[in-house]
Order: sequence, then structure tokens, then C-alpha cells
Amino acid sequence: MAAMTPRYCCFYYRQALRLGWLRTQKGNQYEVSLTDGEAVRQRPGALLYTWPGDECTEDLQAPLEQLRRRGENLKFPQEKLDALYAALPPGESRTMAELEALALPPEAGGWQRAELFLALLKDSRRFRHVRGVFSARSPEDIAGQEAKRAERELREEQQRQITQWRDQLEQGEWTGQPHPQAEDFLEQLRTLLALERRSPHWAELARPLEISSLTTAELEARLVRWLKTAHAWKGWPSLWIRGSEVTPDFAPPLRAAADTLAQQSASSRGRRDFRGVFTCTIDSAATLDRDDAVSILEAGQKELLVALHIAEPSTDLSPGQPLFDEAARRYTSVYTLEGVFPMFPEALSNRRFSLIEAQDRETLSCLVRLGEQGAELVGFERGLIQVTHNLDYIQGQTLVETEAAWGRLSQQCDALAGARERRGAVLQERRDWHLDISDPEHIALVEVNRTGSVHRMVEELAVLHNCLVGSHLKRHRIPGIYRIQPRASGGGSEWVEEGAPVQAARFSVHGAEHRGVGCERYALSTSPIRRFVDLVNQRQIAAHCSGGTLPPLPQDMLPEWAEQAESRTNSANELGRRIQGYWKRRYLAQHLGMELDATVRIRGDGLARRVMLEPLLVEADCELPAHLGKGDAVRVQVVAVLPDLHQVRVRLVGPS
Repeated sequence: MAAMTPRYCCFYYRQALRLGWLRTQKGNQYEVSLTDGEAVRQRPGALLYTWPGDECTEDLQAPLEQLRRRGENLKFPQEKLDALYAALPPGESRTMAELEALALPPEAGGWQRAELFLALLKDSRRFRHVRGVFSARSPEDIAGQEAKRAERELREEQQRQITQWRDQLEQGEWTGQPHPQAEDFLEQLRTLLALERRSPHWAELARPLEISSLTTAELEARLVRWLKTAHAWKGWPSLWIRGSEVTPDFAPPLRAAADTLAQQSASSRGRRDFRGVFTCTIDSAATLDRDDAVSILEAGQKELLVALHIAEPSTDLSPGQPLFDEAARRYTSVYTLEGVFPMFPEALSNRRFSLIEAQDRETLSCLVRLGEQGAELVGFERGLIQVTHNLDYIQGQTLVETEAAWGRLSQQCDALAGARERRGAVLQERRDWHLDISDPEHIALVEVNRTGSVHRMVEELAVLHNCLVGSHLKRHRIPGIYRIQPRASGGGSEWVEEGAPVQAARFSVHGAEHRGVGCERYALSTSPIRRFVDLVNQRQIAAHCSGGTLPPLPQDMLPEWAEQAESRTNSANELGRRIQGYWKRRYLAQHLGMELDATVRIRGDGLARRVMLEPLLVEADCELPAHLGKGDAVRVQVVAVLPDLHQVRVRLVGPS
């Protein structure tokens, strides 16, 4: 039988490196026999390397036997491979012929060359293979490859762990807590619930958790169920905060900058000294960020000269400065039952910028004369004050009732309110209710009476200040951000429920009347440490009255700030309402069977109705007789509440 020298090859087949015998060539394909005898077809370009075997007979079994026998024992000496790597300059490409000349003796046969090729191919840690050409990786490249491999292995292990935890949670079990990453995993689930596809963990978790195709409602239900199984459900409010534009904390560099700024002493340079005048703040007892105070400078027989002092944050805060830019991003302090999320770090908002009793503080002070003709602006001055007393509303009411000048100030404020009402402003006497959630299992409902004369005085002075700022901006053509509410041009959706033709209030750099306040121009400016718009308007007024020592803010930035103020303010208000509604439902769930007054809100089909519960202002489902319609007063009893699902059900007890 004639002799032959068969050729062999290596290639990837079904994601595995295989050896084969090049049996025949048909057209542009080889018929290749594998070690198990299976015949496959391969294009020449798919072959990684070919080599001649040992001479054997033309019997078809002889080449296959040689393939099995020699292929199973291919092993290139490790020390020779190490020496080859050491001899190659990193990154320099070499052909197989060049590598064979370096690593093999001249008489080396095909199987020895195959051993070298396969050793190089498998040692991908040190050798890079591209289209038949090899290059040695640098030590830095090797370290990078190892880091990527370790990261990949860690990720794969994490994916396996996540899948295991998912199966446990689906089965109503949870044994993950001893695992060091268990709490991180539960925190990621909470982030998924808050942000859904916006979550930074979505790409990592969606596949192993099998949640990619779920609807929002299905995703919420599944994640809440899992968190409850793991005893990690903390309620919706914390998730709503996380899913909103509210940032609970400040980055360390911002806190450090605030701490540094808080160490600065108050400066009297370019300021009028009001420190010898009795000055007080009047706020709720829990208020820490006090931003407005009042002094009576002169008390004549017919007139009062009053100074309305507004805390003036440091002029070091300007566009491009991190604390200013962070305030511009946040736009407002957010107050919820879950806590306060300030616009400035607490070192500033509650301490350095706050008008704290017996501490020197910089202000922008508005001097106004109040008399029979109403209010007359005397002027704005940059001031330095020292608050005599931080009063709560009860103490403020005592001041109004016992000090004649302050009683007259209260009366002047009543007159100002009456004048605004005649101009179309809507004034409401109101009683507020506060939920005390310090003990979530025993929520208390506390009435806050805001009908006293001191409440009206504080509110009216704030409105007056904002009206005077708006008029001052207009008169001197100072760029600012107004709060406007012009008259509606017609009916339709612009008419409120009571039929008053007004549009919704909004921010604008173009001045217009504020119909609801009864003011020709209105610009928020009483809370510059709590609202960014107030900070902007105050800075513009301060720059105008500084004699050129303080530059105004860039005019071209005002339109963008006004637009963002609208969305951020609405977002903060909506967040507050959602959280308050949740805790109201929690309160009702703890008081099943209690009776409340209610008002019929929406008339539906059949006997279905919705009523508004007083004084909580919570809507509830109720079946009522058909003769009752929208606005009718009824007495109801709470029968069922599902706080997480926004559901409250009551039954009719009788007429209110």
C-alpha cells in the first residue's frame, strides 16, 4: 500500500478548539475528519493552523489513528514557552515561522510545530493572537487582563448569587442575610422600585431577576413582595424621595465648603447697623432655618417705620461656585413628614445663614412706612442685625397683645390684607392639621391654629415684602424672576372650581400682575436660604443698592432658572403631598371605625361615589344614595384602608 503524508489542522467548532485531518478538498471547502471520525466541512479561512503529520499508509484509518494518538499527547515544554516569552519584545508581532525559528530546532516536525502553536494559542494571558500572527503582551497588559478576568469572574459569581436569592424570594424564603452582600442586594431592589429603568442597577439585575418584560404595576408588586419577604420593606415615602429630584444629602466636598463658609464672621462693611433695635423672628417652634425678622424703627402717632430683615447669604455664593451651583440644582428646600431636605447644607441653612438670637447676621433690609394710606417703600439697605428674640407663634401673639406698637403693626397688616382682598386677592381663615409620626405605630393628629392675628401679621409682612421687591424690580428695570398670575382671557379650563377667572400662578422673567395675591408685581424674596428664586431676586436688589460693589447675577441665566424653578417647585410640592397622603392613610388605618365629616366630591355611575374626608382632606370611596350630589355634606365611618395602594373606604353614617 502506497505511503502518504497527511495534513492536520486546528479550528473552532461548536465553541471548542478541535483537531482534524484534512481529508479532501471540494471546491472552496475542506472535508475534515475529527478524532471521533465525524466529518465536517470547513472553509480555509476558518482554519487556525495546519501542519504535516508523520508518513503513513493511504489506509483511511491510519491518518485518523495518528490524529488520535499524537493529538492526545500534544504538550509544549513550559520552560521553552517561558523562554520564548522572555525573548520577545512586548507588542511586536511575529509570524509562526519566526516563532518556530526561535523556539524549535531546525529538524522539528509538524507535530512539534503544532505543539508550539497550540501552546501559544492557549496562553492568551501572555500571547495575543490575531489572524495567525502572535505578539507578547506587556506586564501592564497582563495585569489589566487579569483584573478584567477577576472582575468577570466576580460578576458571574454575583449573577449566580442574585439568581439564588431571586429563587428564594419567589418561594417566600430569605436566607441571604448572613451573606456580606445581602443588604446591598436589598438596597438595589429598593432602588429598582424607586427608579425602575432609570436605576443604575437595572442593566445588572434585570436579566437574573427576570423582570425585563414586566409592566410597571407587575414590577412594583413583585419587588414589594420580595422586600416584605426579606423583612426589608420600609414603605413608599422613602422610595418616593429616592425617585424624585430630591437629594437627601450633600457630597463631602460641599459639606466641607459649607463648614468653611460657616466659620466666617458677619461683616459690617457697607451695611447699616440695626443691632441696637429690638428685632424678632416669629416662626413655628420647630423652625431652624429662620430667614426673616422684623423691627419697628419708629412708632409715630399715625405711622410706623418698619424694617423687614431678610437673611442675606454670603456674596461668595455666585455662579460657578459649588454651593451656589448646588442650590441652583436643588432650587428649594423640601419639607416632608419624613424630614427636611435643605437647599444649603445645615451648617449654613440652620446656623450661619439663619437669623439666630444674639448672633450678628447680614441682611437685606426693606424699610417701609405703614400708615392710613397703606404701605410706602422707603428703600432697601444692606444691614447687620442681631435678633433680640426667636419667638414662636404663641410668644408672638403675646407680643402683639401686650406691646402697643406691635399691636398697631398687626392692625396695619389687617388693613393691608383688606386692601388686597378688595383688589381681588383670596384670603382664607384656615386651621391646619399636623401629623405627628414620631411613633409610626401610633400616629397623632394635631391641630395647628393659624387664625390668630400674629399669623396674619407674619403672612402679610411676607406678601408686602415680595410686592415691594416686585415693584422695585419693575421701577428700576432690574432683571428678576416674578411670580405671576394674570387674569384669564376666557372660561374653560382656566376657570377654577369656584368660577373665579384666574390662571395658575407661574414663574416668569416678564413682569405681570399676581391676581391671587392682589399685587401688580410680585417677586419671591423672603426665603433666600430656602428657595433659589428668592436668592436670585435678593441678589439683584442687593447689587442695585450696593453702589456697584456687588455685581448682579448674569441676566442670560434668569430664563433658564425661572423655567427650572417651575418644574422643581411642582416636583417638591407633589412629593410632599404624596408623602403626607400616605401617612394620612396610615393614620386612618390605625383608627378604623372613627367617624368623620365629609363632602361628596365626584358623582359616578350607579351608587359609586367619592367623598373628601375632613379635616384630613383625603378622598375615599363610599356608596351613597342617588339623591346626594357634589358638594353635599355627610357623616361617614372609616371601614377599610390600604395605605400602600392609596385606597380608603368609608360608609355613610348620616348627614353632616
